[in-house]
Amino acid sequence: MNDSYFKVPQAERHRIVKRSPEDPCAEWLETDEMIDSVSPSAGIYSSVMDLAIFAQMFLNKGTYGDQRILSPISIKEMTKNHIPGVSSVYRDETFPEASWGYGWSINGNKKDGGDLFSQQAYSHWGAAGVFVAVDPVYEIVLIHFTIERDLEKPFKNMYTDHFNNVVLDAIEKF
Repeated sequence: MNDSYFKVPQAERHRIVKRSPEDPCAEWLETDEMIDSVSPSAGIYSSVMDLAIFAQMFLNKGTYGDQRILSPISIKEMTKNHIPGVSSVYRDETFPEASWGYGWSINGNKKDGGDLFSQQAYSHWGAAGVFVAVDPVYEIVLIHFTIERDLEKPFKNMYTDHFNNVVLDAIEKF
């Protein structure tokens, strides 16, 4: 992963995709303060390829290429529901089972990012439309970069849902 930064170097800042000033989040996502941030909870700037490598490492149970990055038990613990029985209401949706691991939304019975993911799939949404998903049942990684324009339902971006469903529907081996 050579193109991921908490604090984007000056020499790489020309690569940041810019939002129109009227787009949601543009007023804080594109400030020098945010681009200079070193806070993991405030976001990371990355490329599709780097996020695909990161997600593939999770799919491979902690390895990428011939390198072990995390142990299989770490992957298992990070990607299981740590809040069983906890429901959630977010905007206009009710989730009988919120299903969250460590940094990952666990699909379970939710339809987070598309209807066709398996219950074992897990995903993470970025601040303004980046979506990363891993489905160990279908052995697939999906990365979708978009500029979120509807903050009323940021976790139900129809374009991301359609993209994911089209990709998953094309899998023939299962």
